[in-house]
Amino acid sequence: MTGWTTKPLWLEEAQANVASCVKEAKSRHIADFSWNSLPTEYPVEEGEVEGSVYDFSAYSDEPLWIQNEQQVYVEQLPMSLIEAGVVMMDLQEALWDEVFSEKLRPYMEQPLSKDQQSMVHFLHNEEGMLLYIPDHTVIQEPIHLQFLQEQLANWEHVILFIGENCQLSLKENWEYKGNTYNNQAVQLILGANSQLDYFSQSIGEGKGTTFLQRDFVLQQDSQLTFRGQLLNSGVHVECIDVHVEGSGAKCMVDLSTYGATQEKKVVDVQILQSNHHTESDLVLRGLAAKKGKVLLNATSHIQKNAPYSSAVQKSDLLLAEEKSGGTANPILLIDNNEVKANHAAAIGALSEDKLYYMLSRGLTYEMAVQLYAKGFLAQNGKHDEWLSLWARKEEYVGRRED
Repeated sequence: MTGWTTKPLWLEEAQANVASCVKEAKSRHIADFSWNSLPTEYPVEEGEVEGSVYDFSAYSDEPLWIQNEQQVYVEQLPMSLIEAGVVMMDLQEALWDEVFSEKLRPYMEQPLSKDQQSMVHFLHNEEGMLLYIPDHTVIQEPIHLQFLQEQLANWEHVILFIGENCQLSLKENWEYKGNTYNNQAVQLILGANSQLDYFSQSIGEGKGTTFLQRDFVLQQDSQLTFRGQLLNSGVHVECIDVHVEGSGAKCMVDLSTYGATQEKKVVDVQILQSNHHTESDLVLRGLAAKKGKVLLNATSHIQKNAPYSSAVQKSDLLLAEEKSGGTANPILLIDNNEVKANHAAAIGALSEDKLYYMLSRGLTYEMAVQLYAKGFLAQNGKHDEWLSLWARKEEYVGRRED
């Protein structure tokens, strides 16, 4: 690889253009919800935070990337993947490399959306990592990506560039500590005939504010299964835009979130199907308790040039207490008559019969609600994944309430 010693000119010019208009931009996803507003003025200096020592002993020789803000702790690839051309590298290093810079340019010349927070992120988008999977690569072991957030302001930009005819799985973890401001983005380019099983989880304590923008592009006959679980504290806004561009492409998005102790969670998913014989399946699941608030926005858009396509939606929202709140907004936009589409949404309280059954078995009300929440939110996770994640959530909650 050969590189430059400065930022590429095309990126400098793009960031300068965005900087001149970021203040006038609007927040299209969350403008109407004052309770989850995000800052436009942000701290730049790093705070003096006591460092943490993390235990990496649970990982064996699996493909692994662990990053704490801009510091890469672990970069681990088996020799077989290195020889196959798989690359994990710092995003700034990739942008300054002549070969990768040109590969990334079409995807990084402008913000992911005209949303104000996306534009703010664009001004810092060299921080993060690149995962590059060349064509015809099959990886048996899951690739682990872990991002740790402790400083005052964090700007990670993750690019997952997967070539054609690939098969692999990803496990991504975001861990937040303290009252931080986090503005992050994840871009996925899934090549033709490739299959990706993608599991993401967010965990952490504190009263921080997080904006996470995801932008997925699916090419011909590719298949994406994305499962996400948002259990971190504070305000969390997650916007997912899925562009099903290739004919025959399929995507499944299944995301669960939990808002408690006056936490606010927003999930905004938009799926755009722009070619024939495409399929989408969208499931959003939220639970609000202890004065928490949850907002679920689901939009599936089948365009005119996408005949013989299908779109399915389902949104489920549970309110554990009277003072908790939430909204589910399922939207179907259909521009072609030769399609199949349906959506459903349900908002309700916890089942009194089930709660009574658990209370009659000796559980406290708090324990019964926690058990109910586990069963409801864990529907999109594998059993071992969910138990591990919920144990971390209970550890953080217990520490906050002590």
